[in-house]
Amino acid sequence: FRGTGLAGLAGMPRARPLDEATALIRPLLDVSREEVLAYLEACGQPYREDRTNIQLEFRRNWLRHQLLPQVEQQYGLQVRQAILRLASIARQTDEYLTQQAEHWLQTASRAVPGGVELHIPPDISPPVLHAALALTWKQQGWPLQDFSFEKWGQLVAVVRDASRQSPASWDLPGRVHADWAPPVLRLTRLWGMRR
Repeated sequence: FRGTGLAGLAGMPRARPLDEATALIRPLLDVSREEVLAYLEACGQPYREDRTNIQLEFRRNWLRHQLLPQVEQQYGLQVRQAILRLASIARQTDEYLTQQAEHWLQTASRAVPGGVELHIPPDISPPVLHAALALTWKQQGWPLQDFSFEKWGQLVAVVRDASRQSPASWDLPGRVHADWAPPVLRLTRLWGMRR
């Protein structure tokens, strides 16, 4: 509801690295709360409930305890399964786009002082280009928090616009500077005063 992409729709990953030596693994993501409680009861295993899980001032709890039951009342109990299916589709699609972006960046990117140059072919698809640009930002360690969906869309549109074949230059969020000299996009981080 606040706005998300495929990665946000995909939900929590089953596993993700925390650092080089540690990974976070969530083995019970596909197991419902009811199944967990039934299992504990069958085993005679006591459990402890986090009191914050029922406090409705937290959005996740309001969604879980207020909104979702109302949606289920209107559309039926299959709503949870539909949401889980959508998350699975989003996860698979996001993983595919990331793989395509990684593969493309291996041959299309080149390090330059303070950043990177990307050789952008005219036929690259917008979703792969968007994924590649986001991956470039992460690889460079540049801040992503000020990059809205609209700003990503504008950047993708500029470099894919066949009619815009003249060089252009502009500043992006996070003090990243873009130089577009088709078909090369140079991205560098500005450290001093703005150009």
